[in-house]
Amino acid sequence: MKQDDLPGVLAVQQAAYAQHLLERKETFLNRLQVAPAHCWIATSAELPVAGYLVSHPWNAPLPPALDCALTMDCVLPGGTGTTLWYLHDCAVHPRARGQAVARTLLAHAQARARAAGLTESRLVALADAVPFWQKLGFVQVMPAPAGLAEKLRDYGAGACYLQKRLT
Repeated sequence: MKQDDLPGVLAVQQAAYAQHLLERKETFLNRLQVAPAHCWIATSAELPVAGYLVSHPWNAPLPPALDCALTMDCVLPGGTGTTLWYLHDCAVHPRARGQAVARTLLAHAQARARAAGLTESRLVALADAVPFWQKLGFVQVMPAPAGLAEKLRDYGAGACYLQKRLT
């Protein structure tokens, strides 16, 4: 993903999510600044951005807040003690659904995370996406870290904090 891709990324986000879940362009710019090697797009003949995946190394037990800027002290490269890869967002344009866009993005991003020395993946799944992520081997983080319920509140009822070993 490059800065020039952001209009398409924002269009996918707008088409994929409810208004209260939309993040600002500045949030995506921030992710590109702190973890450029972990941000991906998929294209199609019909769409300049058919889907995207934004992720980064992470060194905290709780997920970052929705639509917040990250600093380099939170996002550390593999090899500095951080082994956690946080999948911040993966969205597919409705016209590209059913074409394995999310699975393809995830496969590429996971390979990059493993190459960076990251061994565990975590994400917040929206209620309607929980079954998708569970089919891919993600399970609920247990025990739930203190403060998790408050962090998940912004994502809506039924949101879950999930994890998976990167193998």
